[in-house]
Amino acid sequence: MITAQRPPCRALRTTHPVATVVLAFLLILATAACSTPTTRQDVPAHAAATQDDPRFEGTFRHEFAEVDASACTT
Repeated sequence: MITAQRPPCRALRTTHPVATVVLAFLLILATAACSTPTTRQDVPAHAAATQDDPRFEGTFRHEFAEVDASACTT
């Protein structure tokens, strides 16, 4: 039986470097997107999504309720 060594496939040799470059680019892009500060620093992160939204402001009120801790039973 004659066994000849096949030359490596050219597509497989270029796949690894291309995939490395693409994944590195996605990692850099995601890091930059997640570390971008909000436009206004005086707004807490949980309120930034609904800030200056007239539809939200017309339908939702921020309220805090008083809770009587003595009424809680354990």
